[in-house]
Amino acid sequence: MKIPNECEELTNNPEIQCEENGVEIIFKNDKQKPIRKIEIDDCVIKEGVRCDWLILDETDTEYFVELKSKHGIKHGIDQLRNSIKILCSNLRDPNRMSFLIHRRRPGYGTKIQTERLRFEREFNSSLIVKKTPYEYNLE
Repeated sequence: MKIPNECEELTNNPEIQCEENGVEIIFKNDKQKPIRKIEIDDCVIKEGVRCDWLILDETDTEYFVELKSKHGIKHGIDQLRNSIKILCSNLRDPNRMSFLIHRRRPGYGTKIQTERLRFEREFNSSLIVKKTPYEYNLE
């Protein structure tokens, strides 16, 4: 995937924060490995449904991130789904995780569980749905 330079930040900080409208995820980078933080929304993808961020580690593991302060979980899953389809040549890459971080406690009803399982089957990617703020340890 070709990423414009203005959309990417290279960092080895111990904490990589993705934040929007009071919703955030912090990637803990204790080993201070080189990380690429890529702004997807209105930078890499300027039109259509798209997620907010993509984090890439030195092994090219992909961490797609959608931060939701409004709208539903289903819409956030669609944003992640469309971004993966646009940016990834291998839709079932085993080195991919997706995060949907929400302002309110996300509901885990059957509709959300069904959407989550469908997403995971479609992309061979775990989909983590959590309330803000959320921390994830990079290995």
